[in-house]
Amino acid sequence: MNWITLLLFTVFANQSHPNVEEPLPVFPKNEFRSPLDIPIALTGNFGETRKNHFHMGLDMKTNEREGLNVYAIGDGYISRIGVSPFGYGNAVYITHPNGYTSVYGHLQQFNSRLTQEVRKEQYSKKSFAVDITFPKNKLIVKKGEVIALSGNTGGSGGPHLHFEIRDAQERTINPYHFGFAVKDDVAPVVNAVEFFSQDADFLDKDKKRVALKKEGDAFVSTDSILKINASELGIAVNSFDRMTNSTNSFGVYSITLTDNGKDIFSFKNDRHSFDEKRMIIAHLDYPVFLNEGFRAFHKCFVEPGNKLSAYSAVQNNGKVNLADGQVHQLTVTIADFSNNKSFIRLNVAKDTTSDFFKPNNDPFNILLKNNFLNVYNTDSLKLSIPGDCIINTTKLNVEKKDAKTSGIFSAVYSINESFEHLLDAFTIKIKAVIPSFLQSKAVLLWRDEKGKTVSKNGMYESGFMHGNVREFGTYYVGVDTVPPVIRPVSFSAAKPMHTSKKWIFSMSDALSGIKKYDVFIDGEWTLAEFDAKFASLAVINENKWTLGEHQIRIVVTDERDNEKVYASKFMY
Repeated sequence: MNWITLLLFTVFANQSHPNVEEPLPVFPKNEFRSPLDIPIALTGNFGETRKNHFHMGLDMKTNEREGLNVYAIGDGYISRIGVSPFGYGNAVYITHPNGYTSVYGHLQQFNSRLTQEVRKEQYSKKSFAVDITFPKNKLIVKKGEVIALSGNTGGSGGPHLHFEIRDAQERTINPYHFGFAVKDDVAPVVNAVEFFSQDADFLDKDKKRVALKKEGDAFVSTDSILKINASELGIAVNSFDRMTNSTNSFGVYSITLTDNGKDIFSFKNDRHSFDEKRMIIAHLDYPVFLNEGFRAFHKCFVEPGNKLSAYSAVQNNGKVNLADGQVHQLTVTIADFSNNKSFIRLNVAKDTTSDFFKPNNDPFNILLKNNFLNVYNTDSLKLSIPGDCIINTTKLNVEKKDAKTSGIFSAVYSINESFEHLLDAFTIKIKAVIPSFLQSKAVLLWRDEKGKTVSKNGMYESGFMHGNVREFGTYYVGVDTVPPVIRPVSFSAAKPMHTSKKWIFSMSDALSGIKKYDVFIDGEWTLAEFDAKFASLAVINENKWTLGEHQIRIVVTDERDNEKVYASKFMY
């Protein structure tokens, strides 16, 4: 069976998209209050395209500062509290009698009742990061109760409140459905369209980008009819939304494609599931998203590996069938939640003499196929790539080069491009010759789309470095023998520290990453907050030490068990 025959089989075996959006329930629109007592203004909306996920809630502005009161939007009970240097940072989850759960993230601090529960867990686990679940009747809250102060913790890029509403299945629901929508009378912005051949030989044809111009009520192409050298066509649209009185860019709410007046594809940002979040890689032209500053081209067709359940009215997986030789009038309708709309109108027709799609003669070793265990083995490189990692059949090109710098213990492998991310993890094994005294320090290294070296850690065994990764790109094996770095920032042994609320240290690791840290005052473990984005460690002054001389000891270990100790006497 040659590869074109195999592709034909795949096309006919996947004619309908299996995961279509189930009907939405009737949402309560007047039951919840705002989590803030200032007018709602957004820096990010629901379903906005982010790196490796759809945004699962609303990012509410907090006047560019921390410390605003955050209120329970309704009666309920605290079902979960999370504390992490990453992600949501300090987060509170409230389960309400109607079955929905509200989530409040990036908080500066909790109220005193919740802080007491968190501190108890942190000291019990001897860990800053905790994830606590509570029974139904332990921590009851009332609508309008102050549960926390807004902040900038975790993966936040600045002070704001991340706010979500989840259903009983832990799916996030667009909060606009509950009455949290903001004023918006600005239609989405449209820039360009990409075209993809969907014929059996699609791998041998480059995609095509076409700029658009505004004409009447719609965006159109310069050519009145686009003549296409393909029988089946997929399109992707570059669009984002604007809002009244805001300079921010937001995600669009819905995209619908019609072919000669018939709906063949519809996408809506109503509800998302966490186990589908990486499907954004299949939904977007993801290499463009990474390479062009997160510019989002939304595909209006569904590829075989795409299991996102936000689609409806999908016919022929959203592909336009041009085999009849007629001119097809395509309309893409892009809308925001306030029903402001922008339109793209295109006329397309098949023309075998056209050079619309240029030939693609990229070299490759093997084809990777969806729903098939793909294996690539040489004496020094072994790849095992499950089919459910693959968006669609794709070429795999592997290039091997000898290492040209010291500190590299394997050949250097280029596996396609670093901006090609997969839907799930695959296994990579690279042969490496490492002295026995360094084998425990071995790390699998990857260069990201910006050329930065990133540790994927991994494990060295039987002459091979093993790793589970989700990106193609350049891989090789190095070692990490350098311990983390700790430096005092707002801590001094030369002055009394009892008046400072927090004692700040910088804490970082150059390669494998920080695995563990502990702070001891006079030999007793004490709480310290790690902020990963600022690489800072804040020792909390809990006013429990006597005035006079004390000893602080900070022990930090990275993922390869390199240890750094900072120790000093200080006056309290």
